[in-house]
Amino acid sequence: YTTLNMMKSGRVKKIKAFDTSPNEDFWFHYGPVVKNLAELRDALLRIDDDLYNYHAKGEENDFARWVGDVFGYKDLASKIEKAKTRKKAYKILDDAVE
Repeated sequence: YTTLNMMKSGRVKKIKAFDTSPNEDFWFHYGPVVKNLAELRDALLRIDDDLYNYHAKGEENDFARWVGDVFGYKDLASKIEKAKTRKKAYKILDDAVE
């Protein structure tokens, strides 16, 4: 998912969601377990703002770290890290993931 893809085609090529290995799943604090970016995106619609803030507060954004470290999408991780709300993070993922 790069701006280069956008420049070549005039539209954004979306990322195909693929599952992590079981030991790399994202575990929400007392919430769902997700294994790919599409599940993360969809979970952001189901969790409440308090649970989102638990994982996105401070200098350590768990969502951004997972996206960058597990999947290697550093640009997407950077955008997620800057999202101040659950709805904004959802929109970023919805725009990026099939």
